[in-house]
Amino acid sequence: MFIVAALSDTVTIMPKRFGKDLRKNLADELNIKYGNRVIPGVGLCIALRAIQSVGSPKYIAGTSGMHIKVHFRVIVCRPSEHEVLNGVVAESNSAGIRISLGFFHDVFVPKDELPNPSFYDEEKEVWIWKFDDSTTLYIDQGESVRFRVRETEFGAAQPSQKQVDTEHKPPMRVIGTFSGTGLGVINWWQAEEEEQ
Repeated sequence: MFIVAALSDTVTIMPKRFGKDLRKNLADELNIKYGNRVIPGVGLCIALRAIQSVGSPKYIAGTSGMHIKVHFRVIVCRPSEHEVLNGVVAESNSAGIRISLGFFHDVFVPKDELPNPSFYDEEKEVWIWKFDDSTTLYIDQGESVRFRVRETEFGAAQPSQKQVDTEHKPPMRVIGTFSGTGLGVINWWQAEEEEQ
């Protein structure tokens, strides 16, 4: 789920920070710019891991800062296909279930990826798995769940105003599945393990 990605960028250090430690200034600026941001095709940046190299400062006429090319590595959250993760049900609707990982909230399990047969109770706003003729299992909000990653989708890093007005598509969304033994509400499977 976590990887290290190599990136490069030009960082601007303003004059008020000229007398301070250069590497610390660069690290601060990189953490501000990349921390908790999605880079399309890469993932959600968690934090700066290391600065690999620092170029020579350049001064551009008409600007007051010093511009420095920096090569660095960041810790990134990018779940890989088929990886099994745990989360908490944040919301249910007729389209499926949204799951939170605590620090990332755009995990979605579509209704077609729920255990079969499942149905949505509009009144209770909950998905229900009809395990057999006498057993129904609820997927309640706040339940701890286990899911398998099917894919990771990337949207626009900076959506246009038209995209914001028409629909909200997050910059990164993980699509998961509950189809398979051991997936779904964790308590379902723990009860089975305790009986054995």
